[in-house]
Amino acid sequence: MIAANLYIVLYLEILILCFVIAAILHNKASHDLGSEGEVRAFRWILRLYMVMMVLDSIAQMQFQRVIRPPVIIAEFASGAYMALLSLLAVFWFIFAELQIAPSMTRNTRFRILFALPGVAMAFMSFASIRTGWFFHYDDTETFRRGSLFFVQLVVAYFYFVFTTVHAYLVAKKEQSFARRQRLKRISLFIIAPTIGALLQLVIGGYPFVGPSIIIAVLIIFIRVQADMIQSDSLTGLNNRKSMEQYLEEILPGISEENPLYFFMIDADRFKKINDTYGHLEGDRALKLIAEALRMTANRTSGFIARLGGDEFVAINDTEHIQSPEAFEEMLLTDLAAVKTKAALPYDLSVSIGHCFCDGSVRLTADLLSAADKQMYLVKQEKHAAQRR
Repeated sequence: MIAANLYIVLYLEILILCFVIAAILHNKASHDLGSEGEVRAFRWILRLYMVMMVLDSIAQMQFQRVIRPPVIIAEFASGAYMALLSLLAVFWFIFAELQIAPSMTRNTRFRILFALPGVAMAFMSFASIRTGWFFHYDDTETFRRGSLFFVQLVVAYFYFVFTTVHAYLVAKKEQSFARRQRLKRISLFIIAPTIGALLQLVIGGYPFVGPSIIIAVLIIFIRVQADMIQSDSLTGLNNRKSMEQYLEEILPGISEENPLYFFMIDADRFKKINDTYGHLEGDRALKLIAEALRMTANRTSGFIARLGGDEFVAINDTEHIQSPEAFEEMLLTDLAAVKTKAALPYDLSVSIGHCFCDGSVRLTADLLSAADKQMYLVKQEKHAAQRR
């Protein structure tokens, strides 16, 4: 009897801890996590999870005969738990796919189509109270799995598997270091819940699924917060630290057969824009340059970052751009399109310097120095032309 009491106390303590962690994450969730849609989906994951922990507590106390509610209450708790698990999987799918393929996931038809299997499982979970599809309670009021019990698990698991595979495939082609790291984390989300589900099925009687889910969610949340350290808060681009990590990753593989171009981009007359139109307009100008860089990087599969102030960098392999001049032409074209759309009261232009790296340069500082010197020459030529 004492052992049974200790067991239920420990079980409930674990579920309460999971509930508290979920509540804290829900309270802390902000737009640092991503778009408004991503934040909403993330919060719904946590809301559903917290209700699941309450239902799991009721079911466990009923199973251990701590409480003796009418069997219909236990059946409702079990049906609701399974339904919420299916819906949680759907919201995880939406949260993950908004990061993997945002344009497609924002399509209402796409979301409805992929949500239908999960919603159907949620309906069948409640219907199982009468049909016994997923579960039933025997004459001793003990929970028993139904003939279709594993169908519900397979459908829920499909959402996790799909996002894992999709994130992994997109990450392999992704050139942005920060985005690639984030996609890899999404692809690894499935590990903890899988281990928890297997332990629950094999051992049973212990709370494995709940803790494993919140551990996976907590890891995602912590890593997103860590990403803030590697992202520029104003433009959303990679920052200097992220650039240095990226170069540390790729420079060992650079050679004469696999070279790269390193570009330094600097806003022209930026101080004059700040002095004349104010710092808010100066910030806007930097965001517009960042937008143009994103457009170019999407076409060239390049890495882009803001070093600080009005300085940016772009890194491209020679496979995606024919020459430095081709990159510069694309960037200036994209910047012109951005400027036209913004209807600026001043001319926004940039100077671009570059260096060619074939493996002879191994230090980030040397790349920056070489590109900076070339950019300085470009600025001098511009100033000389203006004085003529």
